[in-house]
Amino acid sequence: MKRQLAIFVTVFLALSAMWLIYGSKVVAQFRLDSRMAIDEPGTQIILTPKISNISQEYLLEAQRVVTKRLDQLQPAEYYQVLTDHSYLEVHLTDAEDTAHLINIVTRVGEVEFIDGGSEPPIGKFVETTSVASPASGAYQTLFSGQEIMNVLPPEDGQLFYQIIPTPAAAQRFSQFIMAHPNGYICLVIDDEVTNCSKMYFWSGDTLEILPNLSSETGFSLSDLGVFLNSGPLPISLQVITD
Repeated sequence: MKRQLAIFVTVFLALSAMWLIYGSKVVAQFRLDSRMAIDEPGTQIILTPKISNISQEYLLEAQRVVTKRLDQLQPAEYYQVLTDHSYLEVHLTDAEDTAHLINIVTRVGEVEFIDGGSEPPIGKFVETTSVASPASGAYQTLFSGQEIMNVLPPEDGQLFYQIIPTPAAAQRFSQFIMAHPNGYICLVIDDEVTNCSKMYFWSGDTLEILPNLSSETGFSLSDLGVFLNSGPLPISLQVITD
């Protein structure tokens, strides 16, 4: 009996040693093969916060926002958003608009509509306030992204986007329109003026607008719904590899 037990222990120890030597290699190779399978469909992008020492909670929230934006931008395409301790790893299929996708998912996405006045600050970074301050160069916020209930794209040959603000924001905007009927209205994303227009009208609770000035950011009102539906990123992201 003791001899059988000794043989069993010897065999067990030998198998354990073989697993330590070869099993870890198998697991490592499996992880490598899995990573290669993920990379195979297209483009891999590494996104890191622009500031250091970000908590995992912020990174997980950023993963949720980026995933939600990709859900809208590429609903029928393969993509994956993974998290590590200090970065996000995004896998995309190759597409002509990859640069635009990256631009969308890395933006914080704070949205405002402002009074652009008679000379709109298109393409500029601006300060926004509740009341315009010409002396300091601050522009009046008409309503923010949190005050927009819905954005409807043009349909059936129409050209105008329909933006529906909350009742409180609609009341403020209606008063603004009566006092400033001919000025520009501008879309601001992360303090940058991306689009401006004089081609709009107000129906009482809906702003119908067709942008006629655009900056070099590549953003349009068609991207507005993406930012509103996902909400803003908790942190600003940057691409370190692609």
